[in-house]
Amino acid sequence: MESKRNLVFAIGGAALLVVVLGLSVHSCNAHRAASAISDARTAIANVETEYADVRSRAAQAATTHARYLGPLGFEINSARVLLDDAKQSLSRAETASGSGEKIDRANVAEKTAKDAGKRVRERLAVLDELDSARSGYKSAIARLYDALDSFDARYRELRSQGYREGHFVHAVTMVATVRASLPKDFGISSVSVPVITWTPDQIDYLKIWRTVPQLSDRVQNTRGEIEAVPLQVAQNSRDADRLLVSIGRVQGLAVQAQMAAVVLESYPNYHVMAQVTAGQVTLASLQSQITEARRRNGMDVQDFAGAHGLLADTTARVTSIDGTFTLAITRRTELQAALDHFDEKDSAVSRVIANARDEIDSNSQNSQSSAKQYLAQAQNVRRDAKSLKASDPIAALAKLDDARTRANQAYNEVDTSTRSSPSVSFGSGSSGGGTSYRSSGSGTSSSPVYRSSPSGGGFHSSPSGGGFHSSPSGGGFHSSPSGGGFHSGH
Repeated sequence: MESKRNLVFAIGGAALLVVVLGLSVHSCNAHRAASAISDARTAIANVETEYADVRSRAAQAATTHARYLGPLGFEINSARVLLDDAKQSLSRAETASGSGEKIDRANVAEKTAKDAGKRVRERLAVLDELDSARSGYKSAIARLYDALDSFDARYRELRSQGYREGHFVHAVTMVATVRASLPKDFGISSVSVPVITWTPDQIDYLKIWRTVPQLSDRVQNTRGEIEAVPLQVAQNSRDADRLLVSIGRVQGLAVQAQMAAVVLESYPNYHVMAQVTAGQVTLASLQSQITEARRRNGMDVQDFAGAHGLLADTTARVTSIDGTFTLAITRRTELQAALDHFDEKDSAVSRVIANARDEIDSNSQNSQSSAKQYLAQAQNVRRDAKSLKASDPIAALAKLDDARTRANQAYNEVDTSTRSSPSVSFGSGSSGGGTSYRSSGSGTSSSPVYRSSPSGGGFHSSPSGGGFHSSPSGGGFHSSPSGGGFHSGH
């Protein structure tokens, strides 16, 4: 009876849990549906506000901007259609029976409302531009004329300073082109009409608003073009002063470079005397080149581009000569260092090679082909270094470093492992009887050991002798600490 009661309680609890879960899911879906409907309703309300604004402004624009609305394809009906579609979708969402359907229809309503809002804002942007153009065309024209007046004033100033007209031909032509375009662009019959009297009905204010700022920028850029002329003159003067300082510094290196070249002349690979001598001759002539550049940069000649070209050439020559002198001085220092340290480094390399050779010989039980290859390379490179010393000590010193590296590789490549091979047994591994090269403690034969210690020989020697060796429990030969002889296993 008790078990039946428990079963009833369990079934009832499970049913209750199912009901609770179902209610919870239904409540969640209902909440999501209500939220989606609320979002759609808010989106539609916002667009309705924007639409009311654009409708009001469009009605006013029909009077103030009538000649532009048609050519611009301005209309707001398509936005109204989308907004009505969004409201219908919202209505269907509110009357739908299922939460899923409510959510789907509400999402459609919100998306349609956003599309309508985008179209409304596009129309508002058109009206904003038209309003800005109507109210701001005079200021745009004023800025253009200010730019033209500024150009004219600066041009007259530069001409009064003695700059020739030829420097400004392109700029003057560009500004004249802008001026010639004004009547056509402004939609008037003559530029003699004062700007203050132009009304929106007399001119194409939208075109002015769109094009005049570009003309103003063009005039400003052209003003920069005429400003570049005096700036070039000033830069040429600074470059000439800087080059005189650079020439003086490089001339200070000439004596050291000459002395270094004399020493280097004894080595075929280091000949720089011709370059150093040519550099000294060229350096002396550069003074006159700078003088010529200054003359061209003067107001009497006004060959500012030619002066710039001469100064650029002078800069390149000074840089090249500086490099030649510095190379000679540096190479002389490197040469002396190579001569001072060659013998010492060669002795060190010789020791490293000897160590590698000893290690190879001490482990001759293995082939050591890789180590021997590196050792041969080290010896060859060292030999090359010694033969190169007379003509190129710096390169020879570098080769010694290479030889040391290869010798170290040879040492590290030495195979110090024990070579294994099949054991050869002539008897049992017991404490009596036969003989084996090397037997294990259990009596089974193992491979002989071929690596010898630094002072021993044979297959495996004791500290001072050679011979055969048996394991502690095997038979065979074993050399005693003082030499050969027979020794039985323990």
